Amino acid sequence: MQKKVHLGLNMREYEWDDQGLKILVVSHYRDLGSHLCLDNTMAATTSTKRMKRATQMVKRLRWVNLLQEEKAKVVQSNVLPAALYGIEMGRTNQSAIENLSAAIVDVLGPRSVRRSRMGVYEALPGNSDLDPDVHQVLRRTMLLRRMAAKHGKVKTLIDEMFREEKRSW
Repeated sequence: MQKKVHLGLNMREYEWDDQGLKILVVSHYRDLGSHLCLDNTMAATTSTKRMKRATQMVKRLRWVNLLQEEKAKVVQSNVLPAALYGIEMGRTNQSAIENLSAAIVDVLGPRSVRRSRMGVYEALPGNSDLDPDVHQVLRRTMLLRRMAAKHGKVKTLIDEMFREEKRSW
C-alpha cells in the first residue's frame, strides 16, 4: 500500500514504510562550487564566505602600488569572479555584497565623505561595470537565458512570468 506524502510534513521525520524507514534528507548541498540550499532560509553560506574573502582581497589591494586602471583590472578579472562564482543558485547575503561594493569604492574612488557609490562606478575609466550588484544580475540573467535556450518548457515558464509581471504594471 502506498502512503500519501504531505509537503508540509518534516521529511526528516517521515516514516516511509511499516518498519520505520527514514530517508536521509539533505537541505544544503554544494555541487561544482554552487551552494544549493533547499530549506526555508535559502541561505548560501558558501557564496557569503567567498564575498567576505573577496572583500579582504580588495582591502589589501588598496595598499598595493598600482594605478587606478590596474586596480580596476584586478577587481574585474580576479576579485569579482572569485566573489560571485556560483551566486546564481542561492539568495545573496546583502550585507556581504554591500561590504564588497564599499571596499571596491574605497580602493578605486576618491577619499571623501561626500562621494557617491554609484558616482564612483560611473566615473571609472574603461567600459566595464565593477558594481557587484550589476554582475550578480548579469549572472542570473545569463543563467535564465541559457536555461531558456536549452529547455523549451523553461522558456514557456519565463514567458508566462513576464506576462504576469506586465499585468501587474
